[in-house]
Amino acid sequence: AAVERLGAVDIVINNAGIVLKGHSEDCGAAHFDDITAVNLRAPYLLTRKLAAHRTGRSDEDARGMCVINNTSIHGTLSVEYMSLYAMTKAGLDSLTATL
Repeated sequence: AAVERLGAVDIVINNAGIVLKGHSEDCGAAHFDDITAVNLRAPYLLTRKLAAHRTGRSDEDARGMCVINNTSIHGTLSVEYMSLYAMTKAGLDSLTATL
């Protein structure tokens, strides 16, 4: 919808995130699914969408395209009760490094 209205997409900013605190053994599959859906899956899929818009554009036209992933120090720093959050932010850090 945005492409039709505004033209080419040049930037994606992934800033959404949720924190679910608790011991790993207390966080069930629903908690895992919720936090990975917002903190990891959504940024990955949005990044893929931007890459799809790069196809067909000249190198010069695509040069300014970028992805900004807002992650957290918790991707590298262990904090009690935040294992799921830390895991998703470490995954997002890794995705960002491979782009």
